[in-house]
Amino acid sequence: MYLENFARLGRVTAVNQDKFLSQVWFPDLEIGSDWFPVLRASSLPKINDLVLVLFLSGSPNNQPDGVILGVLTPWQ
Repeated sequence: MYLENFARLGRVTAVNQDKFLSQVWFPDLEIGSDWFPVLRASSLPKINDLVLVLFLSGSPNNQPDGVILGVLTPWQ
């Protein structure tokens, strides 16, 4: 398997601050995720943030599973 099958970039579409979860849109796959846990609760992403996701195999309903590793920011 290739690295792109494990790590993916996506845009945050929803955030649940109470449970430290976010939903992500993967433009390369043209699919959205279910709620993913955020690895570092202290850095909860905002809607439209670009995030790096450890992407796991899909669930039975074809929704991707994964964990958000962090927010990517432009180099300054």
